[in-house]
Amino acid sequence: MRVQLTPQNGVSWGVKRVGWMLALGCVLALTGCGAVDQVKDQVTRETFAPTQPTTNGVVMHVYLDRSGSAKDLRPEISKQVMQLLDLYPNAPEVTLHWYSQECKKITTTVSSLPNLTGIMDDYVKDTNDDDKGIKGTNLSVAFRDLQTQATRAGSAQVIGVFVTDGGFEDDQSVLGKETEVLRDMPNVTTLVFIGLDADGTTKLTTLDSVVRDRFVMGTGGEAQKQFFDITLENGGPKLDQAKSAIQGQIASATPAATESAAE
Repeated sequence: MRVQLTPQNGVSWGVKRVGWMLALGCVLALTGCGAVDQVKDQVTRETFAPTQPTTNGVVMHVYLDRSGSAKDLRPEISKQVMQLLDLYPNAPEVTLHWYSQECKKITTTVSSLPNLTGIMDDYVKDTNDDDKGIKGTNLSVAFRDLQTQATRAGSAQVIGVFVTDGGFEDDQSVLGKETEVLRDMPNVTTLVFIGLDADGTTKLTTLDSVVRDRFVMGTGGEAQKQFFDITLENGGPKLDQAKSAIQGQIASATPAATESAAE
């Protein structure tokens, strides 16, 4: 008996077979290019939840703006924060704080995607604004807290990350002086501002002139510190630079621990 293959839905079996073979060939080609390794790396990254730091040479302090002005931007800002702090396979200690009119510690953990996801979800959903009901954000409050944390950190390098749209109510002379205190602390190496909404405003210009210029340059005019101002829109390249700088500090501070974590 002769069996005849007839078209189904207007497509012959032969055409379907060719399409299936082409699809299989594409999958095999991707696999050969390391697609499987990429998937494994992503799965490991997303499940990497260490309970202890893999380096003791660098600590990070992240300050989350609790004022209401940046509330609508928090979902997008949160994505930037998670991208910056995804330092796998490195895992420095990271402490998160609220700040507005006051500075309040949230928790200390180890930097990784699983460890930070819940914290950043709470940041997005937070409805308290300023605990005192006073609108406004004073960066100098967070700077003074970072000074205290740096004093307690001993020989560890300290990185400060400030999450904000960039709208500060500080007296600029006061903020400038607090910046210079951080500049003169040897173990405070890097300041990162993330989520800046600088479009059509003077926020970025003010931040750079009051904070960056004082922090980066030493008393003799030489560049001593690192500063990154990452805008919410088109901030990807600067974010990558900041992340690379942080990873470089971790690697130079404790190369043995970094190599061990990567194996």
